[in-house]
Amino acid sequence: IFMKLFNISLLQVKRPLVWLTYFVFLVCILPMAIFAYNRPSYNWDMLAYMALIVKMENSDIDEVHKITYSSIKEDIPAEEYGKLISGALRQERFQNPAEFNRVLPFYAVKPLYIWISYICYSGGLSLPQSTVLPSILSYLFIGLLLFHWLSMHHKFFFAFIAALLIMFSSVMIAMARLSTPDCISALFLFTAFYFILERPSVIGAFF
Repeated sequence: IFMKLFNISLLQVKRPLVWLTYFVFLVCILPMAIFAYNRPSYNWDMLAYMALIVKMENSDIDEVHKITYSSIKEDIPAEEYGKLISGALRQERFQNPAEFNRVLPFYAVKPLYIWISYICYSGGLSLPQSTVLPSILSYLFIGLLLFHWLSMHHKFFFAFIAALLIMFSSVMIAMARLSTPDCISALFLFTAFYFILERPSVIGAFF
């Protein structure tokens, strides 16, 4: 049965086996997701989104500032923490809660990402981990959709390998490691194109 998969489309396979192939593909890209979770990119945006998560439960900016910086100091390597507070601008935000608060509205315009991060934080994850998990989940969903879309037009083996190589690319892994809404945005755009090009649906594309 497995050898036949090399010569037929994934859509021609019986449904239980189809779900099995999706599961196998997910298992194959899971190590990259785990790598992204264990080795996130400690960009400064992480601090801003952490603060917005804290602000959902605490409106005192001085307290928000204190919790944010103490949490990041405890949860990331000292070398990476030093980078986040180095330079005149970052030092100003580190020392001055009012200046730190001034830039938060630029990040508050991504409510879906913030809410998902907040749910992760409420579930017991640390603040830094809760900001990167939405990107990792989006990475996994992008991979599944990519594999599904390719398998609709190509042989199983080609679709599997091509999707795997794309998801293993440095660009995709780097996006999964970011504490930003970029990966969620990519997932929504990719899904919208699917509902425009492959399965035309005004409701699906609009959503």
